[in-house]
Amino acid sequence: MDPPLPLEPDYVKSKLASPPFVEVEGVVNIRSLGSYPSQTRSDFITKPNFMFRSGAIGNITESGKKKLYGLGNIDII
Repeated sequence: MDPPLPLEPDYVKSKLASPPFVEVEGVVNIRSLGSYPSQTRSDFITKPNFMFRSGAIGNITESGKKKLYGLGNIDII
């Protein structure tokens, strides 16, 4: 079996810059967990831009912090 072809950097960048992803300088792979249907209630959808998940945030820049805190109340777990 042939190994998978690498993704084009411009393609990856365009996907990571559009919803549900959010660009925050110094943070890897941050995205909104909103707009997903509930697994237990058919009439419930999570609120967009209410909860986010990401990779490591240890390299966040000052600009990234301003953007992150501008998203709303932030609890880092």
